[in-house]
Amino acid sequence: MTFLLIFSACFFLFYVAIILFASYKISKPVIQQSVRNHSNNSYTIVVPFRDEIENLKHIYSDLLDLRFDQQRLEVIFIDDHSSDGSFEWLDNCDMPTNFKLLKSSKTGKKQALTQAISQASGSFIITTDADCQLHHNWIKNIEDTIDLNNPILIVQPVISEFKDKLLHQFQYYDSLSLLGINMAVFNTRNYPSLASGANLVFQKEAFIKINPFRDNCHIASGDDMFLLESFLKSDPNSITLNYSPGNLVVTKPENSWVKLVKQRMRWTGKMKRFSNATSFYLGLFSVVSQVILITF
Repeated sequence: MTFLLIFSACFFLFYVAIILFASYKISKPVIQQSVRNHSNNSYTIVVPFRDEIENLKHIYSDLLDLRFDQQRLEVIFIDDHSSDGSFEWLDNCDMPTNFKLLKSSKTGKKQALTQAISQASGSFIITTDADCQLHHNWIKNIEDTIDLNNPILIVQPVISEFKDKLLHQFQYYDSLSLLGINMAVFNTRNYPSLASGANLVFQKEAFIKINPFRDNCHIASGDDMFLLESFLKSDPNSITLNYSPGNLVVTKPENSWVKLVKQRMRWTGKMKRFSNATSFYLGLFSVVSQVILITF
């Protein structure tokens, strides 16, 4: 019993330290080197969705408010067989000419992403989810990162929204802890071990060449991690991680402890499919942290 208490206390202190580290990193202003010659790349934001009519109303507004050259920006919404009127709501919107609405011909997020990317005009693809909140300089910050690093893939920060309920605050701090660990791994090994499809940037040409979903379309989840692992195998030195505040995306938290634990169990189960052992242990860390911190 004494050992368990000591272990839990040490784990808790480690957890707090990681959260403080991540909080400092994502809140610290990043002074980037001046970029003399912008590359003038074009960008396509892909938003897959299924039954998310309320979320779409918010992200649609955020996408309209992005401060970026609209001649070099395209937005593709792709419907993965919604039944709540999501597609119809978007279809009735007076969309700008650089916004497109598609219906996925096959079921599943990977299939929807693949179809949208195949029709994208941008040289870089940016993926996000319908329940996300976006910074108005999001694309500008992404372009600065590309001009400085010339990556084929950028892993960017996603945190859970901070709300009044203890459950939501717990998810906020837990997401910070995962960001902190991912940053620590990147600083040590020079590559990230976690990625979220809510905030990923990659070259369209590289995606088509690597074809990361070729052998896993039958698996319901894991599009982001399968993509990360495939890119790591192809060219690990051309992958970067940018956790500056302007690159941050905020996502909605789960509304019950049961849903949260089930979500993290799915994440851990998904990690077992990857050859990167660090990713598995990070998923396991997330589940263990749920149990220890709830009972602490």
